[in-house]
Amino acid sequence: MGISHELSEEDVKFRYINDAITSKGWTKDSIFMEQQVKFTDGKISLHGNIVHREKPKFADYVLYVNKATPIAIIEAKDTKHTVSYGLQQAMEYAKMLDVKFAFSSNGEGFAEHDFLTGQERFFGMDEFPTREELIERYKKEINEGNGLNKQEETAINQPLCSGQNIFPPRYYQLNAINRTINAIAKGQNRILLVMATGTGKTYTAFQIVWRLLKSGLKKKITITVQKAAVKTSKITGMPKNLKLKKNQTVTLKATAAPMTSLQKLKYKSSNKKIVTVTSKGVIKAKKKGKAVITVQSGSKTVKCKVTVK
Repeated sequence: MGISHELSEEDVKFRYINDAITSKGWTKDSIFMEQQVKFTDGKISLHGNIVHREKPKFADYVLYVNKATPIAIIEAKDTKHTVSYGLQQAMEYAKMLDVKFAFSSNGEGFAEHDFLTGQERFFGMDEFPTREELIERYKKEINEGNGLNKQEETAINQPLCSGQNIFPPRYYQLNAINRTINAIAKGQNRILLVMATGTGKTYTAFQIVWRLLKSGLKKKITITVQKAAVKTSKITGMPKNLKLKKNQTVTLKATAAPMTSLQKLKYKSSNKKIVTVTSKGVIKAKKKGKAVITVQSGSKTVKCKVTVK
């Protein structure tokens, strides 16, 4: 006899999914549920002069190796939906959280997507993998089936620095921390981590340093603080010559390097009657003739000769 088709999503979680997970050795410390796993505040939408946030994204369950390493997402649905109905949603959240296993359930069974192998499967409520089984699968399947090296395993087992006045990381901060440490554990020595203003660069850097030192991957870390603003060292992506027809438009794809440079690109035409250029690098051929487009960033300049036929 099947379960009632009148059960809500909360009923399914309380009556079936909670037991299915905890009976397999997933402790309360390794399970975080919807009330605790709001990983976005909601997309900001602008309609005319009205600004509002869309609904925040919540995961029903996130399973962790430790608080630094999420390993699985589970999405629950009510009994009016199929077992796999929530799998796409679970996969979307898994991609955002950099998690390799996604599950969905309506209380009658589980559907699973394994991002490491690309395989999907269905299984009963009493067949959910134990914590040890799922961690072992991860260790075996990662790196295209080559598994983890000793340094990577050490890094994964090292939790974040936590304390009364230390907030848990946002999902993108955790992704940045884990990807940086995993790259170092694989032997990569040069890593560029770019984060926007206000996204927690200091917090992210602190957690990276903490885990590297505590795990023993690094014995000493030197931090150099750049006092002055980053300047442009070169400009790339500019053609030396362009041939255009009258009224033709082309967008220049100039890029200032390094990408952390704070000096903006500026465009200038030597003859606006022949060729104009906008602040975004869009040039338009006005009439026959020749002109030079100059791109400047700080003290660096490059030029492009434009011929209009």
